[in-house]
Amino acid sequence: MRTNHWGNNAKSKVTKNLLREVDDAIRTAAEAAIAGGAHRRYVGEYSARLAEQVASLVGGGHALLCCSASAALEIALRGLGVGQGQRVLMAAYDYPGNAWAVERVGARPVLVDVQRDGWNLDTGSLLAAIERCSDAKVLIASHLHGQTQDTDALHAICQKNRLVLIEDCCQAIGARRPSSRLVGSMGDLATLSFGGGKQLTAGRGGAL
Repeated sequence: MRTNHWGNNAKSKVTKNLLREVDDAIRTAAEAAIAGGAHRRYVGEYSARLAEQVASLVGGGHALLCCSASAALEIALRGLGVGQGQRVLMAAYDYPGNAWAVERVGARPVLVDVQRDGWNLDTGSLLAAIERCSDAKVLIASHLHGQTQDTDALHAICQKNRLVLIEDCCQAIGARRPSSRLVGSMGDLATLSFGGGKQLTAGRGGAL
C-alpha cells in the first residue's frame, strides 16, 4: 500500500533521519517528546523548561516564548500601552522588523544617529532626540554585528528621562558587556530570536 508524503511512513522516515544527526542527549529528549506527544503541543514541560533557561541568559526574570522576536517586540509595545501617534526611539541603523513592529501598534519610529565608528547609539544624538520627543516613553537598543550597546549609559539616560529600555538581544544571546553584565539584563525588557542564523537556533521562534 502506497503512503503519500504526509503519511505515517514518511513521517517516521524523516524523524529517524533527523535523529541520526543529533547527539545522544538531544536524541533522548526528542524521543521522549515524540513518544509523549509533546511535539504537537505549544505549551508543556519542554516549553516551560526552555522559558526558564532562556530567562537565565538575560540575567533572570520571566520569559514568554513567541513565534518570533518581531512578535515579542510588538507584544512588549502593546503591553506598555504604546499606541497611535506615539513616538518610539531607536537607532537609525537597525533591523527593519523593529520599525515595522512600532508601526504595527500605530506608533512612529524616531531614528537616532549611531556612532561614527560602529553600530551603537550615539548618546549625544539620543539626548537631542529625547529633548525633541517629549511624548516618547520607549527606547529600543539593538546589539548588532558583535557589538554590544553601552547599556550602562543607556540605562542611566532612560532612568533619568523615564523611558522604558527594550534590549534587542537577537544577535547577542549570552553575550556580556565589558562590565560582565549579561546582555539583556540592564533593560526593562529584552527580545530574543531563535531564527536560523542566530547563536541559539530552533529555525524559528523568539522570546520576550
